[in-house]
Amino acid sequence: MYVDLHNKTRYSTRKILIDIIKKKSKKEIHLIVGKGLHSENRKPVLKNFVMKYLKSKNIDFKICKKSKGGVIIMFL
Repeated sequence: MYVDLHNKTRYSTRKILIDIIKKKSKKEIHLIVGKGLHSENRKPVLKNFVMKYLKSKNIDFKICKKSKGGVIIMFL
């Protein structure tokens, strides 16, 4: 399953993550967060937010190397 989080706010991203975690319908979910190339100072806002959120919920994840950092794979 792929979830595109481009152009989402941290608030809406959090709501999406909560819904995904509640459903637990898939074991591996690819979260497309982008690399931050269009963010202020070219720093990845959503990527850092998602990683911090998943860590706080003790949810395993890894950064997809093929995407060069633009996709986080979440394991439920």
